[in-house]
Amino acid sequence: GKKVPSWIKSTIIGDSTTGKSETIRQLIILLKAGQIISGEMASVAGLAGASVQASGGQWFLDFGVLPLNDKKYLAIDGAHKLKKDEMDRLAEAERTGRIEINKAAKGEAYARTRQTKILNPLDEDGITTVTMDSFLFPVHSLKHSFQIQSIARIDLCCFVSDDVDVNDRNVKGGMAHDVRLDNLSDLVRLIWSKNYEIKFDDSTIDEILAQAIILENKFKSDEFPLITNDQKYKIAKLSASLACLLCSFDKDSPSEQKFEKIVVTEEHVKYISKLIDREYCKA
Repeated sequence: GKKVPSWIKSTIIGDSTTGKSETIRQLIILLKAGQIISGEMASVAGLAGASVQASGGQWFLDFGVLPLNDKKYLAIDGAHKLKKDEMDRLAEAERTGRIEINKAAKGEAYARTRQTKILNPLDEDGITTVTMDSFLFPVHSLKHSFQIQSIARIDLCCFVSDDVDVNDRNVKGGMAHDVRLDNLSDLVRLIWSKNYEIKFDDSTIDEILAQAIILENKFKSDEFPLITNDQKYKIAKLSASLACLLCSFDKDSPSEQKFEKIVVTEEHVKYISKLIDREYCKA
């Protein structure tokens, strides 16, 4: 019966010119949904909002891109330009899904925003960007960009190193576009427009708990808490998203309610666990 916030917060950290931002831009073009903002806009005021004084002396609220993308998707390119303390100021809003401004003008707005932070790793000074091979392990690249509490709130992290062979990088594409991918934009609008009932049966819950135990035993770290005590909820959120993407609707529902309930299966859970395992083993 417990309700868990379902918007997913992901992070992509890695070397420059490895396609981090371009991949997300192409995804947004494909889905015809979401927004990507550049590092120049990545300030607390630009993301959350601020009190602004008009020429007549009145104060009003100018909300940022996080609340403007409530229930949608936002990618923050160049998130390393935000300082650690600025990341912390946003962390509570990301957790609760609500922006509160209590200055000259007061107000609040929902910010239940699916979010990806795209950043380059930073040196110890928190300003200079460095390469991923500057660290003993890729996961160490998080320590100069995020406080521990912010790392713990990341649902999924992707580490990108400039390790593709030059001969593999400079080849003709040779791949035909799969026209079925064009249907994803309609699917995303369908998923985002409805408030689904998410169904986890007992066997699926058992699988979530089993995979959480495996991931915690393998990856849990006090210094880099990507895997946390509430890993079961992260797995459940990611598995539910996968179930939506695969149109896993409840076949047993009456015809008028056929598209109202999403069923999460053990297969979805295992896929997500393998995805996390593969990504974090690399890190």
